[in-house]
Amino acid sequence: MKKTSNLLAILVCTFIFSASHAQSLSDTLKANGYLYEHFEPGFVVLHGGTTQQAPVNYNTNTQEIAFIQDGHLLILSNLDAIDTVFMGERKFIAHEGKFYEVGAAGNMPLLISYDNRKVPVSATVDHNGTSKQYDREVSNTVSEVYMNRRYKGNFVLEFVPQFWIRRGHTLYKANSEKQLEKIFPQKTNTIKDYVAAHHTVFSNTSELAQLVTTLQ
Repeated sequence: MKKTSNLLAILVCTFIFSASHAQSLSDTLKANGYLYEHFEPGFVVLHGGTTQQAPVNYNTNTQEIAFIQDGHLLILSNLDAIDTVFMGERKFIAHEGKFYEVGAAGNMPLLISYDNRKVPVSATVDHNGTSKQYDREVSNTVSEVYMNRRYKGNFVLEFVPQFWIRRGHTLYKANSEKQLEKIFPQKTNTIKDYVAAHHTVFSNTSELAQLVTTLQ
């Protein structure tokens, strides 16, 4: 695929700050709800196949994708020109100004957006009766409601996937069995039978993706 050195310059929307100091970058990522604590190797593919590599990350506050170029943190713009963004092994596409991960391909693909919420840090009591606080483990899998990261004070950020089915140019929520049945009304029995047989957890990306694939 053809590459061009000025591709990202064309796609830049906003200059945020100089990322020359690692601590400043880390603080900014935490404060702004980025999915990864570090920028992931990735590349942007335009319609027509032109590509550009860059470290990328996903903002769960805005559903935008940021990248680093020449020590600057920038936001992808001109989304109509973008076909796909690969973030490590994960694939994202744009829809009406926001980015969605592709959970399952097909004529009616499963798409995933990511939000966040602040959750109080849990407190536990050790064997000596001393109360202590801890941050829950960070998971980089894409299979559950996941990823807590220390935010401010006694809070962590919990990253929560929201599931969608794209039919034509419209997105429909697919976070529950009832929502999925509304999208596929003629396959209601198939959905019920599948969920009963596989004990499908709708917050589990891989399980929901398998169900959606069977409905294509």
